[in-house]
Amino acid sequence: MSVMKKTNNLQYDFTIVLYNMENCIEHSIRSIISQEYDLSKVEILFINSEDNIPEIAQKYRKEYPENFFIIDNSDKTINLGLKYSNGKYLNFLNSGDVLSNNTLSEISAFFNKINSLDVAAIRVEESKGKFPIDYGFTQSNKVIDISQHPEFINSISGSFFIKKESINISDVTYIEELLLDSKLGFAIDPKVEKLSLNYMDNETSFEKFINYYENISKFCSEKVGYIPNYIQYKLAIELADIVEIEDIDDVLTNGLTSSDIYDYLNNVFNHINASNIKGNVFINNHTQNFMLYLKNNDFHITIEEDNEVVVYSKNHALNVLNRQNIWMDIIEVKDDFINFSGSITSYCEYDFIAIEALKEMNNKTEVFSCEFVDYSSTERKVKTFLSIPWVYMYNFDVQIPISDCQNCKISFRFTYSDDETEITVNPNIKFRRFASLSAFSHYFIKDSRIVLFTMNSFLIMPYSFKKVLRFELSSIKKILQSNATNKIKTLGYKGIYLTLLPYMKNKKIWLMGDRVEAGDDNAEHLFKYCINQDDDVNKYFIIGKDSPDYNRLKKECKNIVAFRSAKHKILFTFSEKLVSSQVNKFILNPFLASNEFLYNGAVLHDECFIQHGVILHDLSNWIRKYVYNLSLFVTSAEAEWESIAHTNYNFETDRIQLLGLPRYDKLVNNDNKQILFIPTWRRNLDDPRLLVDSEYFKNINNVLNNERLIELAHEYGYSLVFRPHPELWRYLDLFDIPDEFRISEESYTKLFSESSIMITDYSSIAFDFAYLQKPLIYYQTQDFEEFHYEKGYFDYETMGFGEIIKTENDLIDKIEFYLKHNCELEDEYKQRSSKFFKFHDTDNSKRIYEWLINH
Repeated sequence: MSVMKKTNNLQYDFTIVLYNMENCIEHSIRSIISQEYDLSKVEILFINSEDNIPEIAQKYRKEYPENFFIIDNSDKTINLGLKYSNGKYLNFLNSGDVLSNNTLSEISAFFNKINSLDVAAIRVEESKGKFPIDYGFTQSNKVIDISQHPEFINSISGSFFIKKESINISDVTYIEELLLDSKLGFAIDPKVEKLSLNYMDNETSFEKFINYYENISKFCSEKVGYIPNYIQYKLAIELADIVEIEDIDDVLTNGLTSSDIYDYLNNVFNHINASNIKGNVFINNHTQNFMLYLKNNDFHITIEEDNEVVVYSKNHALNVLNRQNIWMDIIEVKDDFINFSGSITSYCEYDFIAIEALKEMNNKTEVFSCEFVDYSSTERKVKTFLSIPWVYMYNFDVQIPISDCQNCKISFRFTYSDDETEITVNPNIKFRRFASLSAFSHYFIKDSRIVLFTMNSFLIMPYSFKKVLRFELSSIKKILQSNATNKIKTLGYKGIYLTLLPYMKNKKIWLMGDRVEAGDDNAEHLFKYCINQDDDVNKYFIIGKDSPDYNRLKKECKNIVAFRSAKHKILFTFSEKLVSSQVNKFILNPFLASNEFLYNGAVLHDECFIQHGVILHDLSNWIRKYVYNLSLFVTSAEAEWESIAHTNYNFETDRIQLLGLPRYDKLVNNDNKQILFIPTWRRNLDDPRLLVDSEYFKNINNVLNNERLIELAHEYGYSLVFRPHPELWRYLDLFDIPDEFRISEESYTKLFSESSIMITDYSSIAFDFAYLQKPLIYYQTQDFEEFHYEKGYFDYETMGFGEIIKTENDLIDKIEFYLKHNCELEDEYKQRSSKFFKFHDTDNSKRIYEWLINH
């Protein structure tokens, strides 16, 4: 196609390739045309190498004939941009990259301010956090020589605006080639957002790297005779993506073997200085060390003269074991024991490390071996690079009896041992986010004891208010000396805490909640049961004041408290138990948004998870003990209990209780001839731009607009109900929902009772419907294979309570089958339901209440 060029005062030329990510290109285009800038000074060149011009390009060419042009050519993208651009400043934007609204005006001002500038770089944002480019913006308004400061390379083409008159080379493949001998500056305000999108690509990441390395090294060799520092730096960044691949089989391509991969990498590393690997701000420390190991082909452990255990790769010290901290996740007093959970990280295999706790009392020392805990389904598993185990996180638990002591001291040590050496280390102890203590709150009170962290040890002593006052003043001093935000507010809270402590210390307070924005789940049902029991416990239900359920609950019950209110904060501080249907600390904790570590020690309670629904998948990578130290984990079926008790959740089995779900107590069959469509959510689509292009979105929209379904409902006298997942409500206006579908905000209990048929995919609410023994259909389309939970014990084929449907036509056929048979559930699924659930009564709330009151 011919290209009509403008020449009058053209400032910006954008070059965008039409391939691979066409479904996201509109986001990029709109970010250009919506700029706070004169659009007549901007043009966009579409580079099209396909047989047909994509519809999106034709649309914008027609709508903006003075701004959009199409070039049919398969030549290199940057060369085409250089050849056809008439603008003063050039940008090579990738499809899916989105510019902030002020970008063009800010870049123009920036170039005008610094005449010597060749290239202006802007911030890069990506959800994966690959580009920590804020580092470069400490040098804002300055010109940087990237040959001397390679750390300022941005790594994506869309973040560079290049002054065309400064370009003195041709036949360019990569943006880095245009930066050779360039003066680079950083603009503070504008940014480019790089969407983290999944799209099909026939090339593997290793093939892409090979192409990049071969071309860029050849270019550098011809132009300057060596690979400049900033190119080496970029090569290291690209290599990091390769070496972080867990299984080397995922790298193998075109008949290459593992040895071929390692040989090739070794050759590349020979052309990258260690200084461009170690300290590279785009590469995490463990990956840097692994890359040095590959570069040097050496790994050895040396015991230094001062008994330091040092991991080396040639002369590079990768890790000093003696300087590793023990990071504590849990410190709790329970049933006359003090329990600790934590971890230590090293490059040594587990067999070389042992951790011990020492209890000192009455001039005697008792040693407790810490038990290794397997968290292989979480980020705490062994970190493997290219099939080589590299980072070992030694997770441990230890339980120490304290019923026999009024005063005692507990410390920790670990031992490194091999065939020849044994070295004992007394490590520093640090606290993770949800530990009971922090650097600012170094003590807590439990029952009649105080646990104090001092001099790298834990002291256990009898409670006295005088001691608390002394420790609290020390805590306040640390907060005052810190740079923490909200510290003045914290100090005010600490004063209230000290004032109320003598009066509130022994009160029994339970806080319950479902979600901040909604009730009507297991916690609400349990709360309504508990407040009618005669005991000495003060029970409160926490919910956001803006929730539609807040006013309803205020009318129905006493003790309804607004989330994050002053009353909530005080009750939370002195609560004995937190009871929630969600594994989410934000549900009941009012301090998480304001440096919660300042409050550690003052807030201490048992966390009780009574569940949102029956767990059918393996959630051990999410519900991890070291984050959610649950005192109670409710289950409803023996198979569910077994799956949690005997896999990598790692909760003590006496905390996993088979008690049933409170909302099941209210489930009754009040069939009202309605068909309920209730799909679950996809966490990876939490962005409207990703959502609307997804199969998930299209499948839901297609069901909602299926004419045959609408006709069947009308023919048989059924209503159609769509209940969006709580996470889907904010995107509801993106869907095309016909009048025939009623959007429901009713309680789940009412919905389940009145519905005749339920269609879902893999939501746990299917168990509620199965409990009522009503027809259930699992509509599991192609995107189901990509759902965000690991497969667990539950098998839909052999254990499911309804038929699995994979196509829309088959779904409508199955609905028609049930309508013709008066929505009668098949015997096979009735039997599965009867067999699965432990209880078929209305005593679930009673069982949970009795457990809570007795523990």
